[in-house]
Amino acid sequence: MNVAVTVRGEITDAAVSAAREGIARLERFAHAPVLGANVVLIEERNPKLARPSRAEGEINVNGHILRGHAAATGMPQAIDQLATNLQRQLSGFVGRHESSSRHPRDRQGPR
Repeated sequence: MNVAVTVRGEITDAAVSAAREGIARLERFAHAPVLGANVVLIEERNPKLARPSRAEGEINVNGHILRGHAAATGMPQAIDQLATNLQRQLSGFVGRHESSSRHPRDRQGPR
């Protein structure tokens, strides 16, 4: 899967790699083609913020966009929360897609 990572603030290369790998792992949960993913890592410099590290992302699953975001005290936690959020959405999307394809509606014409 192609994962584009954008950074804002002072983000380490390790965090960028962790985001790329964490989101790429989600491809195994998809039963449709994953066309790509975008991740934005933001590190705020404001000391008043309780959770200055944010991770935002979206996954394109066969034309359906799944979006998530997370904020934490550190970037690794934000990335993990984002991956968990997107995995939950992806599992729900796959479940809805499979249930509708297994039980097609009655396609009889008007009565």
